[in-house]
Amino acid sequence: MIKIDKRTNKDGTTRTQIRVVEGYRPGPSMPTKQRTIKDFGCLEDQKDKEAFMDMVKEFNATYRKENVPLKIEALGTEVMYSPTNRRLNYGYKFLETVYDKLMIGSFIKDYKKSKRFKGDYLPEDIFKFLVFSRILNPDSKRASCQGKDNFYDMDTAFSLEDIYRSLDLFSKFEKDLYIHLNECIKKSIGRDFSHVFFDVTNYYFEIDFPDSDEDLRQRGVSKEYRSDPIVAMGLFMDGSGLPINMSIFPGNTSDTLTLRPTMKDIKDSYNLDRIIVVADKGLNSSKNIDEIVNNGDGYVFSQSIKGKVGQRYSKYLNDENGWITNSDNTYRYKIFTESYEGKTKTGQIETRKRKVLLYWNKAQADMANQRREDKLKRTEKSISNNTHSIKRGVEEYKKEDIVDKSTGEILSEYKKHYSLDIDKVDRDKAYDGYFCIITSELDYDEKQIRFAYGSLWKIEQSFRILKSDLYVRPVFLRNNDHIRAHFLICFVALLILRIIQYHMGQDVLSIERICRTLNKATCRLLKGGII
Repeated sequence: MIKIDKRTNKDGTTRTQIRVVEGYRPGPSMPTKQRTIKDFGCLEDQKDKEAFMDMVKEFNATYRKENVPLKIEALGTEVMYSPTNRRLNYGYKFLETVYDKLMIGSFIKDYKKSKRFKGDYLPEDIFKFLVFSRILNPDSKRASCQGKDNFYDMDTAFSLEDIYRSLDLFSKFEKDLYIHLNECIKKSIGRDFSHVFFDVTNYYFEIDFPDSDEDLRQRGVSKEYRSDPIVAMGLFMDGSGLPINMSIFPGNTSDTLTLRPTMKDIKDSYNLDRIIVVADKGLNSSKNIDEIVNNGDGYVFSQSIKGKVGQRYSKYLNDENGWITNSDNTYRYKIFTESYEGKTKTGQIETRKRKVLLYWNKAQADMANQRREDKLKRTEKSISNNTHSIKRGVEEYKKEDIVDKSTGEILSEYKKHYSLDIDKVDRDKAYDGYFCIITSELDYDEKQIRFAYGSLWKIEQSFRILKSDLYVRPVFLRNNDHIRAHFLICFVALLILRIIQYHMGQDVLSIERICRTLNKATCRLLKGGII
């Protein structure tokens, strides 16, 4: 609209200022204000005042036609979408302290320089963003990119396409980054390589079939009993519970085949001398043991006592001599040295010695018995309903009879009779609470063996953190390099959280509580730089 203001000069003369202005509301429920669109000067300065005013009126009319408001929002909607109303996370600043201590940003910059990187985006900013997003709001790369502006004062001048391009770069410096991180941890915290812990798990993809034989995503034995294609991940951890190294394998790779290449990687990369590997019975194979011993290293493995291999310990279990029992009869153990045959690097058979620890724990025996009783109840119900289940579930104690015991009649397919396998129940009861650990360390006593193997739970907990808190799976990527980059990002996220827990000492919080607390650390950015 046209605004006419009368102004009085110091000498008493009057001048008339002509402006075109428009009204606006600076904020919800606030009074309206006016701003000048164009100042035409004073009317007294014009030779043809009438023509001047016609020109002002024409400008005003034209401006109103060309600047019609595109939308009108209710006040509640206006507040909802206002930039000043959006909360920004600053909890990531605490993670950034650890991240900067690991000097990951400078590592990526140096790597870029060495490879003469010429991209118009900053991979160091993308890597940091993806690591923090994995901790605070784990999701797909696309969904994470959509929330990139939800962090206070973080550099996120990149697109989704830049993220996918950067994944190719990340996969190339995977091993170099592990070495860099190890050096930083050695300087700031220190590494406990007295024992290194290894375990394997797998992660699924929600796809029907792999793309090719070279695809990392392959059908295999899923730890979660899924039929989707999977990838296997082997993880090494030090004595302080901090991850050392991670290796990705095709999903159809046997667990026993993952230890040797991963172990060779960490020894070569970190210049380690002799190490003692602690692992579960799934990694306990004669080839793995031969490889470890032939390289001058040691091992502490759990050993099955129910299978064919474990049968050799039956005589020690049944012999009451040699057991050492505590005062309240809730724990007892037997330790001895045995000879076994192994192969040298040249394939020659040689006799070696190792220590064997057999022990029984009442609490574990009671737990095993309770689980079996629950399974038996479900098995009896399954038999009465004539239903079927997987062999390791209620079918474990279900026996299929092919002959009618009362008549001797051979039962046909549709007349098969099911009953409880009492013999198997009795055999399993005999092993309730018993465990076996074997080690190459002949100078270890019972406490040292139990302590070494007892720390393996930390790596199993790390797998739970990856799957439950960091939502590593399902994985929404198909390119092998992108998949490796995804797990590298998850590894760094896990390492940062484990370092935080390490510094908490006895007052350590769970990862879930740490992430929840950091997610609640938010701020609101108001006008004038007020936070």
